[in-house]
Amino acid sequence: MLGGLAALIVLAAASSMLALSSLSNSSRFVAVLYAGLVLFTRAMFEATRGIVGTSEASWVSVTASRLRAFLAMLG
Repeated sequence: MLGGLAALIVLAAASSMLALSSLSNSSRFVAVLYAGLVLFTRAMFEATRGIVGTSEASWVSVTASRLRAFLAMLG
């Protein structure tokens, strides 16, 4: 089942990078933008989880959404 998680991570990262690359011709800018997106959304998720007390707002974070999707695949 780890192959499913790896495929999900690669597919999400590739589609995100492809979408962000349409914003600029600079690959450096796109890499910084992607890293900022991942880090910012993770920080927002952790703050929301701290305030609310549950992980129901995992849709805010890219990494938390992937983890939640993988756990749903497990059943």
